[in-house]
Amino acid sequence: MQRIIRAGLVFALVLTLGGLMILAQESQKTTEPQQNPPEAPKSEAAKSGIAAKVNNHVITTEEVDFFLNRVLSRLKARSQGQEVPPERVAEIRKDLINRLITQEILLQEAQKENVTVSDEEVNEAVTAIQSQGTDVELDKLKPLVTKNLIVDKLVQQNIISKIDISDQQAEEYYKGKEEQFKHPEQVKASHILIRVDPNAPPEKKEEAKKKINQVLKEAKSGKDFTELAKKYSEEPGAAETGGDLGYFGRGAMVPPFEEAAFKLKPGEISDIVETQFGYHIIKLTDRREAGVTPFPEVKEDIKSNLKQERIREEVTKWIEELKSKAKIEVVENPK
Repeated sequence: MQRIIRAGLVFALVLTLGGLMILAQESQKTTEPQQNPPEAPKSEAAKSGIAAKVNNHVITTEEVDFFLNRVLSRLKARSQGQEVPPERVAEIRKDLINRLITQEILLQEAQKENVTVSDEEVNEAVTAIQSQGTDVELDKLKPLVTKNLIVDKLVQQNIISKIDISDQQAEEYYKGKEEQFKHPEQVKASHILIRVDPNAPPEKKEEAKKKINQVLKEAKSGKDFTELAKKYSEEPGAAETGGDLGYFGRGAMVPPFEEAAFKLKPGEISDIVETQFGYHIIKLTDRREAGVTPFPEVKEDIKSNLKQERIREEVTKWIEELKSKAKIEVVENPK
């Protein structure tokens, strides 16, 4: 089965501010010292200090430079110190100006609609960003975060909240693209894992083996496998999933695990299986031959994917409409 990849928050991709925030956060997360990021060359027009105007608002070259220098620092670090070609710098600068124009148009629309965010929302977002690591000073970070949250809320209210994908729409998509949902032979299994490093000393391995043997006895005696996984399994998330791995085909798991799983019949429990992760007990819950994944199993993925596509289309159209009503002047035009 080819699963539909869930899109991220579309407005962060389409709108700009999400992208600008990423640039602000990520640029200097490298081991290479970046105290003095390279200065980006500016056109003669840029020396006026004005990059663009949106209605009565001025976008300064200082704003553009803030993001541009961070992008260049990141690109230079990734290319092991190689300078970014001038023509590429010009492309990036032009893109950033366009992003800032779009951002300002949306912020002006948010002001018309009285869209605001609370100090609590801003502080919570700032704390989350700082916990991930950023070198942006707090006095610069807070305004960036505030703008990001306002734009997100504006788009949520005007676009996202009004879009819904029905089961019928999802099913129509499914029927028209069944080829996407073909799958090879698959099994569905749950497992219980007791971790032990392959290079652990013999006494550690023996301790883990005693533990998994005890769990196996309980499983073979008829105790609920899901509850045993929640109680004993050392796999991350097992307490929530009960060890459920869902459906998987050949090649998805490490060889010893796959071999044991595919030998089982539905309802059967394996003996102890050793892999590089430790000791496993596997219970096969279902098996299906190669074919097409049933609609109910992919319905939510399809709906999510269709919704993200629709959001992307509607947001893009809405932004173009707002731009058509605004007075936009690009003062700087890097060649």
